[in-house]
Amino acid sequence: MPPSHIGHALSRLAVERADAPVCISDGSVRTGAQLVERILGLASGLRVNLGLQCGDRVAIAAFNSDQYLEWLIAVPCAGGIIAPLNYRWSIQEAYEAILQIKPVLLVVDHYCSDFGVKIQHRLPSLQLIALGCSIHGAPQANSILHRTENFRLHWAPDNIALICFTSGTTGKPKGAAISHNAIVFQSMAKITMVNYSQSDVYLHASPLCHIGGISSAHALLLVGGSHVFLSKFNALNTIEMIKKHQVTAIIAVPTMLKDLTTVLCSRYNDMQLYSVRTILNGAGSLSLDVLQKTAKYFPAAKILSAYGMTEACSSMSFITLHDPNLCKDGQHLSEFKPIMREHHSSQLGGFCVGKAAPHLEIIVSANQDKACPRGCVNEEGDVLVRGPNMMEKYWGDVENAFDDYGWFSTGDVGWMDHMGQLWLLGRRKDVIKSGGENVHCYEIEEILSRHPAIAAAAVAGIPDVRLGEIVGAMVLIRDDWEWDEHPKQDDSRLAAGSRRCSSHISSCNDMLDQKIVSQESLQQFCIHQGLSRFKIPKVWCQKIGAFTTTSTGKVENLHVKRTQKVKGAACYSPSSQGGFRLLDLESMAYWTWKAWPTGLGKHGHQDGGLIGFSMFIHVLMCRAFA
Repeated sequence: MPPSHIGHALSRLAVERADAPVCISDGSVRTGAQLVERILGLASGLRVNLGLQCGDRVAIAAFNSDQYLEWLIAVPCAGGIIAPLNYRWSIQEAYEAILQIKPVLLVVDHYCSDFGVKIQHRLPSLQLIALGCSIHGAPQANSILHRTENFRLHWAPDNIALICFTSGTTGKPKGAAISHNAIVFQSMAKITMVNYSQSDVYLHASPLCHIGGISSAHALLLVGGSHVFLSKFNALNTIEMIKKHQVTAIIAVPTMLKDLTTVLCSRYNDMQLYSVRTILNGAGSLSLDVLQKTAKYFPAAKILSAYGMTEACSSMSFITLHDPNLCKDGQHLSEFKPIMREHHSSQLGGFCVGKAAPHLEIIVSANQDKACPRGCVNEEGDVLVRGPNMMEKYWGDVENAFDDYGWFSTGDVGWMDHMGQLWLLGRRKDVIKSGGENVHCYEIEEILSRHPAIAAAAVAGIPDVRLGEIVGAMVLIRDDWEWDEHPKQDDSRLAAGSRRCSSHISSCNDMLDQKIVSQESLQQFCIHQGLSRFKIPKVWCQKIGAFTTTSTGKVENLHVKRTQKVKGAACYSPSSQGGFRLLDLESMAYWTWKAWPTGLGKHGHQDGGLIGFSMFIHVLMCRAFA
């Protein structure tokens, strides 16, 4: 019996959807029969006309299109391994990725044609293919097609179909080698958990170079749904495509949903899009504000969130955030208590990412014996996964990424409740050690992102003599909000915790009404959100200009020495009157060495503040900037 193959979905598509429109891109419409004919024709042409052998790698760098989908499927059908490259990469980044995988072909569209030509100049043996554009000396993709009546599917060694690169939030992207079997299992999981069906019209707004977009494309292919392609995400174009083609399903990251709801409010007079039945969020948790607005503007949509990673071929767990079919008449999401962070009896905090997909095992291991991990409940530990959807290996990496029992360490820290729901606390390497307590940066960033004034936040530890580290935060304030440059600093209020918080609610509400935010109001907000006192940031920086993010919307947090790139930031330093005052970075070195000889001791942060503040700026900027 042959192993799974993504091409097995084509025969059903050719029969059941033969005359139905299943592929819509730039005005062109293809039926199921036409799409299958082109995929198999391309697969045949790759072998007959270009001599592609089983195991050969084919890299592709392009915007979303129907032709992109054809290459994603045709290359593995021909026995090759498809390797999507991120179109947002620099030429050097793309070149390094190509050196990793050593492809025989590089397929590029008009947007990526320039770096395709430059890379070929460095690697003359690499053959360039033009996808819907004209490149001197490069054959057109359509010219490769070879008509065949009975094409036989081929497999690459180790059943590998895809090399997908990680997003690179904590280091250089790695190529995850993913098998046909993993893609099929992941597709079945999404069909089961998200409830995709043949009647779905799916909008490819998420890039096809990311595992989320790739796995969803395969799920819709397997179930026989229709594909509508948006070359690159833009809120206005996305809304128009949804209206025009009556789109029923999309996947998005929080940034995309923020943009969509903002444009629907400002440009479309609060227009609601009733055709959308399913929204799958990935690459980060949704704030209550964004969830409420998404439910408002997509009133018929079931909103789910998935926790996943490239190495797992996308989603590992799912949670339903909002189901309009289960809401009572008149019920509004203002009554919704976000499951991302509920007060739980264990007091471990974090945010819930739901239960594992049916085919996958997820455990939280707190034991120190790495050779024999054991799952635990209501205890903080490392999140480990295993299952048939996992990658085979990192391409070109001789070390085994899995332990002897088949477990893969996600690098995340979390805990499991008695209902089998996973709660995430953050990344193992992003933990602040403060007074013997572990403080997870992502947990605080997620809380801060709920404040209406905060567009983005990055958290890091400040070295401290007594506590080891204290928590510092850098926040990006929304354009229509004002930062109070002279907040009143009173640590005794924090010491009182939520017991005294009520006395400041009135003043905080006044600041909210006036769209003013300060260090003090953010600290009180953290208390109100249930954050423990030792986790609340004590030192704050205001970020001027947007954070550098990955293409999935995540803030890049590479821990490298790049402090020379932060001249656009502003920071707050102790003043002689107490509290903090605004400094630019050019002045910061002078203040650190000259005007701050006694450090932070007189302001309650213990001696050693000179080194502490310098290290804080270094670590925080490394976390906030690429």
